[in-house]
Amino acid sequence: MRLEQGMWDALTEICAREGMSVHSLCTVIKNKIDADQAETPPSGEITLTSAIRAFALRYFREAEAIAIPENGIRQGKDHLESSDPCTG
Repeated sequence: MRLEQGMWDALTEICAREGMSVHSLCTVIKNKIDADQAETPPSGEITLTSAIRAFALRYFREAEAIAIPENGIRQGKDHLESSDPCTG
């Protein structure tokens, strides 16, 4: 799988936060793709590479939204430790 160095860095950071390996996270994402495609086949193929990019973007956007809510009060990252890495 080919990803930019920044994407590998993002995956490494996510995995450190979530206490899992990059391989495990990629497997979770791949299984989610397979399950979603089995339910509703998409009009085009979803590649693992594009799913990982979308996942990383969503992960950090959600982390930022929770860390700095509308009231401007920062919360910890504890909310991420129990979340499913594929929900969005």
